This record gives sequence, C-alpha cells and structure tokens, in this order.
Amino acid sequence: MKRGIAQLAALAIIVLCVGFAALRSDNVTPLSRALNLEQQIACPVCDGETVAESNASAAREIRVDIERRVAQHQSDDDIMRYYRQKYPDKVLVPPDSGVGLIAWGLPVFGFVLAAAALIFAVRRWRADPRLVATDADSALVERARKA
Repeated sequence: MKRGIAQLAALAIIVLCVGFAALRSDNVTPLSRALNLEQQIACPVCDGETVAESNASAAREIRVDIERRVAQHQSDDDIMRYYRQKYPDKVLVPPDSGVGLIAWGLPVFGFVLAAAALIFAVRRWRADPRLVATDADSALVERARKA
C-alpha cells in the first residue's frame, strides 16, 4: 500500500512540475501570444469554435486585430479587457476566482481523483488471490468434454 501511495505522489509531483513549467515558459513570441489570445475568445458568429479555429470573416478580422495589438505591445490583459467589453459573452477564459475557478478546477480535481481510484483498484486487483478451480469444477469440465 505504501508503494502505491509513493507512486501516486510521484505522479502528482511530475504532473505539477510539467504544468508549472508550461505556465512559466519564458519563450513567448508575439505569434504564440496572439494564438493564445485567439484560443481564449469564442467566435462571435459560430457556435462552439474559438477565433483561432473559425474561418468566419468576423473571426479572421479579430485574429488580424489581435496580431496588430500584440505588435503594438499591448498587454494580454489589455487585449482581453477590450474583447470582454466588446463581446461580453464570448470570452472563454474564466475569472481567477469564484465560479470560474470551480468550473475549471473541478474537472482537474475529478481527473486526479479518478486516476487515484484507478491506481488503488489495480493494486487491489493484483493483491487479491486468483481463483483456483476446485475438484468439482475440474470434474464438471471433464463431463462437458466427454458429452
């Protein structure tokens, strides 16, 4: 049991380290900034597509505008603030607190919980003794083969 907990802890540490490394990457180019912003804004004329995914003319115009704003060295917060005001229902990034935090944190928590349950279940399945055929079972099989 201790080995399973240690494996789970190691997995959690690895996942956290990779996540923090991805969030703290200093290799941010203007193109990657623009793409990140485009993935956070829903297309104003499409259902279920971001500006980055959509080929609608409105989405293309927003992509060009975002690239222009990034080239003008506007901060990501300023650009998002502009689009939150222009399209209040189309920004996909939740706020960092309250219901938004729950909406994005709950699935992550559920995934971690499911992974932990799966690890414990597999360990338990391995620990349980295998079923062994009894003499009565062997006799039944032999009778079925002869019939």
